[in-house]
Amino acid sequence: MTHEKAREFFSAYLEGNLEPGLRLGFEQSLSTDAALRAEYDRFAAALNQLASMRETSIEIPYDLDERIGARLDRHLWEQKQVAPKAWYGRLRVVAFAGLATVLLVGAAISIKNRDISGPSVAGVITLNPQSEQLSVGVKQDQLTVEFAPQSRKTVVFRTEPDTKPFAEVTVEKTTSMRRQLVNNNPETDLVSIQVLDAPKVEAVLVAIPGVRSEKAKAGSGTLEEFAKALAAKYRVPVVLNGLKDPLAQVTWDLDAPDARRAADAALKGPYSVDTREGNLVTISRS
Repeated sequence: MTHEKAREFFSAYLEGNLEPGLRLGFEQSLSTDAALRAEYDRFAAALNQLASMRETSIEIPYDLDERIGARLDRHLWEQKQVAPKAWYGRLRVVAFAGLATVLLVGAAISIKNRDISGPSVAGVITLNPQSEQLSVGVKQDQLTVEFAPQSRKTVVFRTEPDTKPFAEVTVEKTTSMRRQLVNNNPETDLVSIQVLDAPKVEAVLVAIPGVRSEKAKAGSGTLEEFAKALAAKYRVPVVLNGLKDPLAQVTWDLDAPDARRAADAALKGPYSVDTREGNLVTISRS
């Protein structure tokens, strides 16, 4: 039996399906041809290794789809940056017409996407539930924004006070959006989330603590600045919910043992403070 012919019987011999006559001839070739024997041994070892892998349990990361979504968002954004100049001209016209173009959390604030069948309710703040839903909540210790439009809409993100878009997400009528908000910057960032062409959907401002602890001090400033100071001091996200006057002046001392009490002490008049799941503070008008 030639070397080439014997090679054709590797699989059948390994599986025990070779006819007796061919089996005998094949074994004789293996015993007399050292090169053939070495090649067969490598073949058998490879198949045995593949067979053992069938029973190996491979753990798929729970957020794999979110990582893919984030990577795709980044790729689409980069593609837009190299588009023809005419594209930028059209964008300026749209922006001048009053369409808010926003983005996510600066270069180090990331958003992750997962399509879901509908909005979740646990730990979620819902804005304008009679029409479209734009909500912020904590899901499995992850700060999350969700949106379920009645028609195709674009959700845009940016960090205050930046105006340059960093990411935008188009959500179809038949789908819902869930995005994780992650701040990888050292310091607290204030993220603005808006829906284009949806005047009845209030914009959301979220102060997200950074990766480095900060020693926030007593002071005074706007509601936006207070939200950042509160988030930095107590290491919790703070949501400004549907406020018409985020630049209103506030004075704070941050001496309270928790963020809820600190916010109650600082905010007077038409504001109310709420906490969700113990790690999300919301400030809205009473």
